[in-house]
Amino acid sequence: MNVIDNPVRSGLFDAHDALRRLGAAEARRTAGSTLERICIDAAAAVIEAPVDPSRLIYGSIALTYMPYRDPGPEYPLWNARCGHTNFTLTPGPSGYPFGAKARVLLLHLVDRAIRSGSSVAEIGPSMRSWLQSMGIALGGMTYSHIGEQSRRIAGCGLRIVPASDQSEALALLAREVNGFIESFELDSEDGKTEVVSPEGVVFAPTFPKRTRLDPGFFDYVSASRVALDRVAIQQISDNGWALDLYIWLATELPALAAPLQISWPMFFEGFGDQGPRHRIKAKALSTLPLVAAVYPDARIRVDQDGLLLLPSPPAMFA
Repeated sequence: MNVIDNPVRSGLFDAHDALRRLGAAEARRTAGSTLERICIDAAAAVIEAPVDPSRLIYGSIALTYMPYRDPGPEYPLWNARCGHTNFTLTPGPSGYPFGAKARVLLLHLVDRAIRSGSSVAEIGPSMRSWLQSMGIALGGMTYSHIGEQSRRIAGCGLRIVPASDQSEALALLAREVNGFIESFELDSEDGKTEVVSPEGVVFAPTFPKRTRLDPGFFDYVSASRVALDRVAIQQISDNGWALDLYIWLATELPALAAPLQISWPMFFEGFGDQGPRHRIKAKALSTLPLVAAVYPDARIRVDQDGLLLLPSPPAMFA
């Protein structure tokens, strides 16, 4: 991991600066809050992990527009916006996918599909092995929660309406997106492959070994793929806000040719109905230090007017 010697992260706690100045033990001892200690531990984990190809995981900005909490049946549509791109979710029979685990599940499906070069993502022989491959701790209500979020991801609809100034190819891909999941593939007792719908897999007697992403969604995430750090994802896997901000910055910062000012009103547009604006701002300000901890090369400034994004190296080199 290449950490910039003098990164620009004014306006927020910089765990990497604390580690450079004090060392890990002293930085933890002198941390001024629980948040600072969490950031220091996350930053140390990212720095100390071996640098090898297994850290690369592919994601997309299209993974970040689910609600953080269950909106309930009173929301027939869930809308979010990034720049001039609108993302609209419609609930399936089980409701909307929501929270950190839904994002982690979908991220790993997208990564496996992109690596395979097709819309088919290999899951594995059992839910246990699938959870272990994602680094999700087993026990308690894990199986039930993951099963529920899987059904919600599979059943919901998704529409993406891109900005007029995006590439024509990306705009064409977006118009073909209907949802996240098209179908699941099961191995039947006679050795044949059975293809079932998202609704049908709920009643299937065996765990699906393969998931087929919606073809339009697969094409869109392939075209908008972004290289992420698996170690970073593991450090923030229980924090939906951190996952979204990390993927957003990993998408935006390396693509910049010049500084980009994001006003707070512009920032709020990307969070749909996630809450009142003052709460969104407070949550962002308390989450950005953790995101900076797991994205050491991110160069951002935070002030009363919003965020200044500066050209930065990728979160992970593909």
